[in-house]
Amino acid sequence: MDDLEKYISKRKAKDKKFAERFEEGYENYKIGVLLKQTREEAGIT
Repeated sequence: MDDLEKYISKRKAKDKKFAERFEEGYENYKIGVLLKQTREEAGIT
């Protein structure tokens, strides 16, 4: 586990609001990546 992962893990354990927002943001990021890949494969982007 690198330093960033350690920091995120500790912060999530201490701050429930941070943990919720982090997970929500990460889900949104993954959706964006999937949309971009799909558009590229379809020749739209």
